[in-house]
Amino acid sequence: MKIDFERFKGTLPYASELFGIYQPLLGWKSRMTEDRMARSQDSVIRSFSERVISRTRSDVNVQLVSGGFTVTNLAVLDVISTHFVPRVGRKIDSIIARVMAGQLPVDRKPTADQWRTLLDRELLNKELQRSQDRVERYLAQNTTNIPPDVLTYIQKAADRLRWRDASTPQILKALLDREVAICTYLHWLSRNKPEVLDTLFYRNVTDPFADILVYDKDPLSTLGAHGLQAVLSPIGLVHLFRQYFFEFDTFLGPPVGHIWLSPGSTLERIFPLHFGERRTISEGYLHFCPIM
Repeated sequence: MKIDFERFKGTLPYASELFGIYQPLLGWKSRMTEDRMARSQDSVIRSFSERVISRTRSDVNVQLVSGGFTVTNLAVLDVISTHFVPRVGRKIDSIIARVMAGQLPVDRKPTADQWRTLLDRELLNKELQRSQDRVERYLAQNTTNIPPDVLTYIQKAADRLRWRDASTPQILKALLDREVAICTYLHWLSRNKPEVLDTLFYRNVTDPFADILVYDKDPLSTLGAHGLQAVLSPIGLVHLFRQYFFEFDTFLGPPVGHIWLSPGSTLERIFPLHFGERRTISEGYLHFCPIM
């Protein structure tokens, strides 16, 4: 049925809503922005380089001989890409755990059988004897041939015990008691729950070698003539408009409620109707009207 809109001239809207769309000027550049992006790029490269170098585990062997030094393992290493690195969980931090972490592979996690071999009872008993020797030599102020990470652990643990006024025999007993407890726990895990050892001795990280490979392939980092030279401008255009709602000649009564929607959006809502009420979708909003 054709509606005569001339009848509704001068009719005021019963509601209105203000909408706006912000459109940035993509690619807008300034000297300040270029300097900031250059600093950011330098920072990313430095971060990648530091992570890569720290993940490259070298093992140059140096021995003092008569008349000079004997150096072995002085060669370029094969790059090993991995998403995890060996570590020692805080709850099991000990001499034994630090020694074990230094023996773990970096390109893969040990299998269950390999964990059982690494944490064999006899091997752990031998490591306990070495731990006793290292602690005794430290207490005697002889730190030769003690690995740096092990020496750091012994120093911190001994300092905490000295702060509690522990004697030298008490310090030795406390450190060895913890070593025995940690060894017993690790040995049991290797036989019953080897997957827990992966969590205790490995930390998941992003691979810096893989990050460098995809750095220049990032779609956002290759916009513009050179990488990382496209920026999102803080200056843009704001399109403002107001939507007005009118009530013209329909078989419905005056509206009693709305659900506001942004331009271009859609809505599907399903619910039961009450007696004497009709609900319709019209002009981007849900119209509640009682039937007259």
